[in-house]
Amino acid sequence: MLTVNFKKTTFMPFTCYSSKLPPYDSIQLKFNSENVILESCNKFKYLGVFLDSHLRWDYHTEYVSNKLRSLLHNFRFFTKIFNVAQLKILYYALAQSHLNYGILAWGAVTNKYLESVTITQKWIIKIILKKDRLYPTHLLFSESSIFDARQLYFQKIALGLFQNKIHVSSVDHSYATRNRRNQAVARPKVSKTIGQRCFQFIAPTVYSKIVIFLHTPSTLAFKYKLKLFLRTQITRDEVHSIIDFKNN
Repeated sequence: MLTVNFKKTTFMPFTCYSSKLPPYDSIQLKFNSENVILESCNKFKYLGVFLDSHLRWDYHTEYVSNKLRSLLHNFRFFTKIFNVAQLKILYYALAQSHLNYGILAWGAVTNKYLESVTITQKWIIKIILKKDRLYPTHLLFSESSIFDARQLYFQKIALGLFQNKIHVSSVDHSYATRNRRNQAVARPKVSKTIGQRCFQFIAPTVYSKIVIFLHTPSTLAFKYKLKLFLRTQITRDEVHSIIDFKNN
């Protein structure tokens, strides 16, 4: 029988603005003839991802950054034992797994909150490649062939499109247009900036970039082509401009 532990239960209102939050910090419910009081919260962890009341994802990016930071000492030790190829395997298992987890939800977070994650990720890569702390970022990612959070987000959206887990709608006109001939897809209409940071809004642009190999016969072959595309045919800056266009 499923039961609810009210002592561990809270509620969280979602809003874009602090001024729109309800004026109360608790609610009273009647359950089995008893009055139950639920306290409000501004964040909670659900299936390993921190959600906050404003959907800024600042608590989650801080959580991911701390997870990556805890690996710094380990990688310093690993460099004494393993070569670069082996260190990259460890990176994918220990570090990139944290970056990839739930990234469809938080991958379009603003640069302000993503910065701590990016800095810590670069720190680990510099340890792996034995580079000094001022080594240029663009060289660091190109030489390591490791994707940053924006590229991983792009990759996850592309894979979702290939597997039909993310759907896009074609531009529908009753007459011939340039977009119709080019198989263009429509962006969903949103009224707020927060909506423009959802993967459903970004997916049509990702679709337009990968449509030429979207019908690859197998998932394995598609993943290979997608990684090759991200490494050789589209720059990090271009990926960032697609996802973080609001800061451009």
